[in-house]
Amino acid sequence: MKADWKRLIPQMYQRVLAVFLALTAVAGFLFSRDFNKYFVIFHHIFFNNNLWILDPAEDYMIRMLPEGFFYDMVIRIGSIFAVFLIVSFVCSIVQKKINKRCDSR
Repeated sequence: MKADWKRLIPQMYQRVLAVFLALTAVAGFLFSRDFNKYFVIFHHIFFNNNLWILDPAEDYMIRMLPEGFFYDMVIRIGSIFAVFLIVSFVCSIVQKKINKRCDSR
């Protein structure tokens, strides 16, 4: 209750952004090394059945959306997310400096 919330909240915000940026960088590195392996791990984590495994001979979806499509989408979504995190981090640093200048006056 006695903490300085004007300083504490922006500091915690920057730390959380840094953690998410680091996790995004690690995920990007892993997906760039072996996309298929981590694509399968992703599906095992989020699906408790094997319905996500499609047969190209029978399923139209896998023929219309090959693995390359999913790789491209992961790269696009990851890049947009990383840019958003970086911009937010830079804005929080600028705001922190503005707050310091206003407090010193």
